[in-house]
Amino acid sequence: MADLRHLRYFLAVAEELNFTRAAERLRIAQPPLSRQIRDLEDDIGASLFDRSTHPLKLTEAGQFLREEAREILVAFDRALDGAGRIGVRNAGWIGIGFLGSAMYGFLPKILCRFRQQHPKIEINLTEMSADQQVTALRDRRIHIGFLRPRIETDEFEQEVVQFDTLAIALQSTHPLAKATSVTFDLLGHEPFVAYGGHLQPNFCDYLRRLCKDAGIKLQIAMEVDQPETALGAVAAGFGISLVPLSLAGQGREGVVVKPISDRPPSHPLLALYRRNESSSAFHDFLEIVRTKDCASRS
Repeated sequence: MADLRHLRYFLAVAEELNFTRAAERLRIAQPPLSRQIRDLEDDIGASLFDRSTHPLKLTEAGQFLREEAREILVAFDRALDGAGRIGVRNAGWIGIGFLGSAMYGFLPKILCRFRQQHPKIEINLTEMSADQQVTALRDRRIHIGFLRPRIETDEFEQEVVQFDTLAIALQSTHPLAKATSVTFDLLGHEPFVAYGGHLQPNFCDYLRRLCKDAGIKLQIAMEVDQPETALGAVAAGFGISLVPLSLAGQGREGVVVKPISDRPPSHPLLALYRRNESSSAFHDFLEIVRTKDCASRS
């Protein structure tokens, strides 16, 4: 059965493309190295190297495994390093999952304050979709997640920790680019760049409800995953988009973000966590989250 040792051996050969140099790098004899690679290929059921060429050449399967092995070994080494730091400090750790938009102002301030108050606690910060956060909470890989908007579940606690006002992003050459503000019904008159996709499908549903309630039918020109990508599409002239007003300070060239004058919708950021969580690091972190802004329990 293949293990991490096989991956390390394989990666050395894949990077050196030479068994002799790989063996020297690993400080082992070449015959055992060749045997380990053969065992790995037998487990996989595919050849990883084309041995008829000089230097060696990776097969398609070998190229795929090389990239995956690099990620696996980096994550493994990072986990060992983190565990070691926690042990040396005799402190705890906290795992945090987040959507990228949580980094616009809110989460960096929370993290800064937490690190100041608890410098010995290891922070494992991972960007992930709402569904990935739910899975990570179930697997106890994170203690808390930040997502938007609310998800339909009774399995975890959810708290609104911040309300972002949504605004309209326009190409900088748009006729309304110099206006002080725009009206919400503009969404029904322009090609629209939607975001959310598989990362935030609940945001797409939220957007549709907003527009339906306002009697607006979106003309969707493009769908992307992240608000940053939506801004790029707006800059390229694909349409307008609805984004958190906090993005106005991100300085995207070719885009202006305008507040909505008539009925600006809010965009809640929620914290998601397990009920009866026992981690003291989590409770210290949550206390900072609750005191930082307008957190409301639900």
